[in-house]
Amino acid sequence: TLGRDKTEVLCTIGSSDYYLCVSAKQPQLLKELNTAQTMLAAEEPNYLSALNSKYYSVSVMSRAFSAAEKNWLETHNKVEVGYLLDYLPYCDRTKDGQVTGIVKDILPKMFESLGITGVEISYKGYENYDDMVLAVNNGDVDIAFPVGGDLYYSEASGIYQTNTVASSPTELVYKGTLNENSDAVFAVNENNSMQRYFVKAVLRGEADLTTLNGLRAYEILKNRKYSDLSMYPLGIDDARYFGIKIGNEGLLKLLEGSEIEVPVGATSKNAMVPMTTLNTKNILFICGGAFPGLEEIIKERLTRSSLMGFGSSLKDEYDDDPDILTRVKTEDLRKYGMIPEFVGRLPMIFALRKLDRDMLVRILKEPKNAILKQYQKLLELDEVKLDFDDSALEAIAEQALERDTGARALRSVIEEFMLDIMYEIPKDDNIGQVLITRAYIEKTGGPVITLRGAQTPLLADHGRSEE
Repeated sequence: TLGRDKTEVLCTIGSSDYYLCVSAKQPQLLKELNTAQTMLAAEEPNYLSALNSKYYSVSVMSRAFSAAEKNWLETHNKVEVGYLLDYLPYCDRTKDGQVTGIVKDILPKMFESLGITGVEISYKGYENYDDMVLAVNNGDVDIAFPVGGDLYYSEASGIYQTNTVASSPTELVYKGTLNENSDAVFAVNENNSMQRYFVKAVLRGEADLTTLNGLRAYEILKNRKYSDLSMYPLGIDDARYFGIKIGNEGLLKLLEGSEIEVPVGATSKNAMVPMTTLNTKNILFICGGAFPGLEEIIKERLTRSSLMGFGSSLKDEYDDDPDILTRVKTEDLRKYGMIPEFVGRLPMIFALRKLDRDMLVRILKEPKNAILKQYQKLLELDEVKLDFDDSALEAIAEQALERDTGARALRSVIEEFMLDIMYEIPKDDNIGQVLITRAYIEKTGGPVITLRGAQTPLLADHGRSEE
């Protein structure tokens, strides 16, 4: 009832367990599977742990930089780090103005490990968390440290968390005796900012309980003025991260369902254009694209699962699979380059079928501004009726399929055989109708031409050049 701005994330509820499912009509199969898993657990107790370590490792650091990383290194010779003051052991500033704490030690070591030279690291201290996050969004600093809380609040603040830099158990801080059966006032932070000074509220009696990051708790409570306070470990890790600006936080908020400002009656951003508030909560967003190269990522995942044994997959098994995109999973999209926050907001992922001949024929005929209708309208200006028989449309679609560039190939095919007609037909005032046939498309004959007032059509080439 208090809302998100008066809450704190202590732990995540739920699991990511996977199960084998069988039909309810096959209880014997279920029994055999359960027996097999029991035997596996007894004979190889570390098997599942080995799989988890192999396929769900925490992070991988590589010195082979991506194109985006190389571009950043080439265009930057300095990185500005924003940090919190009075937040040891993570970060602080000494009396003589020197930066101290984890932030001072870890960044130079990371750059050294990656072989990055020629990049100067500078530091800027902030009194509170909100000012530091705002500095990241404004571009005053490149990195914020430490960033805490869950992913939702980081996204809402426009920053993206890195892998864990440091983690320690969460400590419950209280004064006097801890009684689990009594009501208590719990001091929490607004908008899930990292807690700093609530221990003073507990010490003064304004609150009964609060939580602290384990490393911070040790640093603070070793002061004698906090000797009346006690700690109780909760057994829940409290991690700290580096924070960087999200490049498309506007899109993330839009997909999340929120109120955003959009220009009225304009297609481009302009300071003079009036804005209106749009609530995207009940809007269905459909995102699509071609994603060249995604097929190779899917193939790699499918073939790496089993390369040896009787049930193994051949390395080229999926090379000619026309429906390879239907096997896409979220892990493929993440490897392709989409950030998890974006993929997570699109719960349904599916692949469109590749255009076939019948679909291409419909594209030629049915749209309001179909390309066939455009040519017919142009020849109507010269009082000439242009028609296509069904076999001609099928021949156009077949040639477009051979070019393998989708519906775009239709225009190039049509322009190729309509060029002579558009130039030659208007020169002859006696022509009243032109019928395009399959023979003309396949260059084995000409169009069927009917003269004005004539009953019998003529077969003509009308100057079409042969290749």
